[in-house]
Amino acid sequence: MPLNAKALKISALSAISALVAVTAAQAGDSVSFSYKTSELESTAGVSSLFQRIENRAENLCAADARALYAKKTAQTCTENLVADWIAEIDDSRLNRLHAQNGAPQVASAN
Repeated sequence: MPLNAKALKISALSAISALVAVTAAQAGDSVSFSYKTSELESTAGVSSLFQRIENRAENLCAADARALYAKKTAQTCTENLVADWIAEIDDSRLNRLHAQNGAPQVASAN
C-alpha cells in the first residue's frame, strides 16, 4: 500500500486538563485524528483537511458547553487540539492556513 493511501493517526493530549472537564478531551484523555497523506497533495485537500480538523476538535470539546465558563473552556480546548494536530502533521501549507485563521505559525520541516 503506498504511503499516501495509508491513514496516519496522530494523538494529542489536551493542554487544559487542569480545568473543569467539559468533555473527554478536556479531561486529559488521549484523542486521535486520522488523515491520509494524499489530502496534503492539493490546496483543496489541505483546506478540506483543515476544516475536518476544526470540526473534529469542536465536536470533541463543545459537548454540553452551555454555561459561559464552559464555552470558554471548550473554545480553549478546541484551539489546543487544532494546534496540536496541525503541529503533528507538520505541513507548511496546513500551518500557513492555520496561521491565516489567527493562530501563531510554527516552523515546519515541509
